[in-house]
Amino acid sequence: MIIVPVSFLILSIALMSSKSNTNVRTIEEKLSSYDVAENLSIGDWLVNFLITIISLVGIIFIIVWANDDKNKIRKNWAVAYLIWTGIIFVISIFFYATIFATLMERFQN
Repeated sequence: MIIVPVSFLILSIALMSSKSNTNVRTIEEKLSSYDVAENLSIGDWLVNFLITIISLVGIIFIIVWANDDKNKIRKNWAVAYLIWTGIIFVISIFFYATIFATLMERFQN
């Protein structure tokens, strides 16, 4: 008669411990699957800006950093930098084309 409640108690303790171990394991797996982005120091940012000042080398590094999965912060910054560079390039082409058309019209008259 006492064996049944004791066996249920042991079974419930075993199930609770296996559930908690499973929950802990799944939480640890979820945390390990997230990429923890490493913050860039001030020196790293200064080097990034210094490299981007150089014309051709800067664009090459920005493209490399935009495809790099090691540092998400630098990758997002590089992608945003490329987007702004593209927007500024399109606006400047439109601006120079407008100026060129205006100058050509003045010289023809």
